[in-house]
Amino acid sequence: MDEHLPSVARAVFDRYETSREPFDEHELASTVLAAAGPADALTPEQRHAVRLEISAFLYMPSTKPGVSVWGTYFAPSMTATTKEGVEVNSPDIIREDEATIAYWASRSDEAHHPILRARYADLVWDFTGLVANRRPDVVFARKAIDAYVEAIENKIYFHDSQAEDFAARALSIALSINHKARVQQVKGVFFDLDAAIGDVAKRGLWSMLFDNLYESPGVGLTDPERQSIIDKLEHVLRVTTQQDQPLFEPWFAQGAAERLERHYRRAGQMAEVHRVVRAYGHAFESAAGTANAMLAVAWLQPVYDKYRDLGMNDDVYRVHQVLETRGHEAQTGMQPVQIPLQIDFNEVSRVADALTEGDLQQAVRRIGIMFVPRADQVRALNERIRRHAPLMSLIPITRYEAGHPAGIIGPQDQDAEGRLVHQMASQIGLDAIWIAATFDRLAERHAMTADQIVDALLASPVFASARRSILGLGDRGVALAGLHQGDPRPGAAGRTCHSHPCQPYRGTHDDARVYARGHADAWTRRNPARPAVPAAHRRERPALPAGLPG
Repeated sequence: MDEHLPSVARAVFDRYETSREPFDEHELASTVLAAAGPADALTPEQRHAVRLEISAFLYMPSTKPGVSVWGTYFAPSMTATTKEGVEVNSPDIIREDEATIAYWASRSDEAHHPILRARYADLVWDFTGLVANRRPDVVFARKAIDAYVEAIENKIYFHDSQAEDFAARALSIALSINHKARVQQVKGVFFDLDAAIGDVAKRGLWSMLFDNLYESPGVGLTDPERQSIIDKLEHVLRVTTQQDQPLFEPWFAQGAAERLERHYRRAGQMAEVHRVVRAYGHAFESAAGTANAMLAVAWLQPVYDKYRDLGMNDDVYRVHQVLETRGHEAQTGMQPVQIPLQIDFNEVSRVADALTEGDLQQAVRRIGIMFVPRADQVRALNERIRRHAPLMSLIPITRYEAGHPAGIIGPQDQDAEGRLVHQMASQIGLDAIWIAATFDRLAERHAMTADQIVDALLASPVFASARRSILGLGDRGVALAGLHQGDPRPGAAGRTCHSHPCQPYRGTHDDARVYARGHADAWTRRNPARPAVPAAHRRERPALPAGLPG
């Protein structure tokens, strides 16, 4: 231990060393920092000594690949970006040097508590390559493995998840150095740990063996061991799908079924895949029966999607019927949010007059330039929302059509394209009054035909001429399925929401023509005086064709 470490901080380590009690590493760092007192009351040597100790315990183990910005097991506890765009990490590996590695190496020899020894030795093994630009001594890998195993075997872990993390890290290191004896040792530790904390009846970590051993080829599972892991998952699936039993838990059932699905897929047993998926699906269907409509729809939509992806048509139909009913209930129960807008209709009329001056082609192009959202501007808006209202960017958005979810838009960082489309549709909706008035004025000034509007669309490079059979039907009207769904994306035409919400259109061009003709006829019936200007554009869902310039 550094001789400059303040005595009060040294006393903290002495208490932890002698107690042999489990602890959380961040808790230790906080305790040492509090004991050391204000930084300005310490000498530079003391501040350095305190930093060496607490940084070792502030690095966060990354249990999933890709978490660490350095590609290491240990990652910063926090990563942020300054206004200048500079990434800041805390703690930061760039502050460590050869002396730090040497200090942690010596502490791994001095420490008696297995959690302390494991952390120091593992840091040396993990960071030496980046910090000191050399290969670490394999002795530190062995030290770390042995210390992790000792902590588990003596039940020196703060919570069950910490025990699993210790075992997973020990196995990862053992596999990386190809130490077969230690691999087998850690495998045995996992089975013992499962017996101690893996009971589903106690809400334990029942998936631990599958997650850490089953799909790792270097572990060397025997056939009986593999079968015991699958039997455990089958047991979890069985007891968590019985609604009248105390262990009924659809989320646990889904977790077990998804792991079993991977097993049976590899074995080519698709009937078993359908069985386990249907089992957890039924659990959610049962739970949804007593839940409020909004919650029921949120639970059933992913189940519906899973059934559909697997071609389980009977199950798809059954859940679809429920979604139709509960979806209407959910939509009815939503509270409308209204924001009053003061609109000068003289100004609206003036804008409509200005946009529709000249010949038809000029007017249509002018309307497109005015109302079609610019993707770069909308992306910039979404980015501002993400920075200034991050919660809004994290919550998924469910769009309802005819009482059932027509689509789910994910968080901004996972579904940027979906957020872009949604924001464009919202922008078009806000412009609806001006768009409707402009189209009305356009119809008054010009004798439009469907072919003229389609010609304007095809003048844009977004629409290929091959799409004409989908976009237009001569004098019978214009069918723009994408606009009908409130979807401003180029290429959205041809999406349909007949039987399955928002599924891509998969028919032939002739089928598309029939589908489009149906929409055109519907528009004509709603507005018989001006069949070439669909009523959906003017009243129900006013929007501008997405293929125009912009």
